[in-house]
Amino acid sequence: MNDKPQIIAVHPKTGWDDKKTIGIPLGLLYAGSLIHKEGYKIIIIDQRTESKWKEILKKLLNENSFLLISTMTGTQIKHSLEIIKYAKSINPKIKIVLGGNHPTLFPKQTLEHELVDFVIQGDGEEALLELVKNIQTKKDISKIKGLGYKKCNKIFINKPESFEFRRNIKIPYQLVNMNNYSQTYFQFEKVLPILVGKGCLFNCNFCYNSAFTKEFFRKCSNKQIVLKIKEIIRFKPKNILFIDDLFLYSKKKADELCDLIKEQQIKISFIANSRADIISRFSIETLKKLTSIGLKAVYIGGESGSQKILDSMKKNLKVEDIINCNKKLKQTNIIPIFSFIGGFPEETYRDLIKTIDLMIKLKKDNPNTIIQTIKMFTMFPGTKIYNQSSQVGFKKPTRLEEWADFNYQNTKMPWFSKQYSRKLKKITRLTWFVFNTNQSRSKILNFLCKLYKPIALFRCKHHLYSFMPEITLFQILNEIISKKINIKLFYEV
Repeated sequence: MNDKPQIIAVHPKTGWDDKKTIGIPLGLLYAGSLIHKEGYKIIIIDQRTESKWKEILKKLLNENSFLLISTMTGTQIKHSLEIIKYAKSINPKIKIVLGGNHPTLFPKQTLEHELVDFVIQGDGEEALLELVKNIQTKKDISKIKGLGYKKCNKIFINKPESFEFRRNIKIPYQLVNMNNYSQTYFQFEKVLPILVGKGCLFNCNFCYNSAFTKEFFRKCSNKQIVLKIKEIIRFKPKNILFIDDLFLYSKKKADELCDLIKEQQIKISFIANSRADIISRFSIETLKKLTSIGLKAVYIGGESGSQKILDSMKKNLKVEDIINCNKKLKQTNIIPIFSFIGGFPEETYRDLIKTIDLMIKLKKDNPNTIIQTIKMFTMFPGTKIYNQSSQVGFKKPTRLEEWADFNYQNTKMPWFSKQYSRKLKKITRLTWFVFNTNQSRSKILNFLCKLYKPIALFRCKHHLYSFMPEITLFQILNEIISKKINIKLFYEV
């Protein structure tokens, strides 16, 4: 038998998987990049696109296999455990390696699961390569930075790897069938992502950056960005999504990127992230320059229409910044995409009303603006507010399985009464009908949503939320139809 290890990397379902929303498994491609470069056999299976993943896995698994899974907190953990349990039932000797956001934040608790053999914290490209090499040659693994493991029924967590963004890493796109991915990002079709930066300059207390990147901030140079664009455009995307927590942060860098893309005569549309206050400070000339090289939309976290809540979030942002940013982008062809949060611990009903009023105002001021439905606040593990969550009665999960239901579909808010929590969820769901831009596979639901939208808008404008039986009716209808088309129209109320 060939004793050279093989790595089988599986991308678990997320719970929101639909043909339009599934993007390339970029995290696994990065994780396997150095392994692939060193000549090890690595196979990527995407549970979201491959219905026969069990049959494929069964044929591949042997005792020299490493099963690599990257998972974030929430529903993806449920599907990760499903994959792990099946793999172990086929061959108990395979080695299970978990990486991603959740194992990074909770390495010890993740390793406490009886079926998990190793965890990798952070990016993990080098740690994974060293682990495979050392296991193959039977060398010591205690010095591998970022690795967690078990030995003699004890758990060991090595020193963390220094958080470093490897800008020049070669992505082995050939490991996946790129034709399987035609992601739609809001109204933008056939979107492919490229990773161009990590970390953020700001310190919002609810954001994963405060836990995962630990205020780390490092970006690709403009020349490296252009090289990444050239690498991905051979797959003929209609749009490129720049994966970066804060892409547009510097006028100087934005101007230089514009000049370089024009010089290289690259023709592509792209979408990026920024902040309302930063966009407000950009000149119209710079924004129009960005438009000329293909910037189509900017994703912006508005979060709340209440200054009190923005201050409580440590957002370092004024409501006026959000309004001004929206008006400024109206003068260009750049579409703002705003996201909002409901149910923050210090939020009152009046604060929520201010958020809905702001959402309506933004759409009125700039009809091209895309407004996301209000998402329920979730205590993301490791964040600064999560570390204080016991003060508001939040009970932290103690086992890996318990984290599977931990997301804004099933968020629990002990700081509110049960009655208000139910009302809050229905109000946020109502905003879906007002601002949603996505189309369901069901023509019936699309038709009914279109009919209901003026009623939902009237309710939101006048804040008529006391009695909303139609929301429950839509939920029941959604459940019936979703069983046939295997996708939910919207999240649980």
